[in-house]
Amino acid sequence: MTVFSQTREEILESLKRSTFSNNNIYLFCRGTKSKSGLIASRFNLKDTNITHVGVGYAEHNSFRIFNVTDLKGYDNALLIDSVNSFIAASDVYYFSIWACKTTGRNMQGLKRILKSYPGRKIVFDISFRLNNDDTLYCSEFCAAVLNSIGLKKYHFGPVKKKLNDRLYATILKREELVYYPVDFFRATNYFRLAREFKIGK
Repeated sequence: MTVFSQTREEILESLKRSTFSNNNIYLFCRGTKSKSGLIASRFNLKDTNITHVGVGYAEHNSFRIFNVTDLKGYDNALLIDSVNSFIAASDVYYFSIWACKTTGRNMQGLKRILKSYPGRKIVFDISFRLNNDDTLYCSEFCAAVLNSIGLKKYHFGPVKKKLNDRLYATILKREELVYYPVDFFRATNYFRLAREFKIGK
């Protein structure tokens, strides 16, 4: 399917005219042209467009996007975005929405888990290590939220990658990286592509 370039205003207008289910879990992905974004895409499973991911839900046909970011100037690495703020940065060139149908009970569980995070001090994990409490990176956070629902359908495990590139091995101080790729959810077919956009001027 060909995806034509649209402005942010056109994307927002298109989403206003769309209907989104309150009984879907949504993942929100963007791609940036930043150096860190280009590095992140090299470690993905399949999708080289995706460099950042958030998780959330639809409410009154607008989205609440919970995501962990390394933006400077924030006391907490956890942000709760609208689509507008999620794609606002000038270097964002790609945006997609992925949906997984679920039950009302699971949605209640998801919202309860997500709403527990703003009260916590989330630190962005620049070392990309697992199991260090509230020190998280974007895909690790999303996987933790989905895994907390407690259903096998939403359980995602990390992957292992040998760091054959000496630069990455030196920076990360290890020979093997155990991590959640930004497109970790592509390991299953539960999340389906709902909308996809290329962002132009």
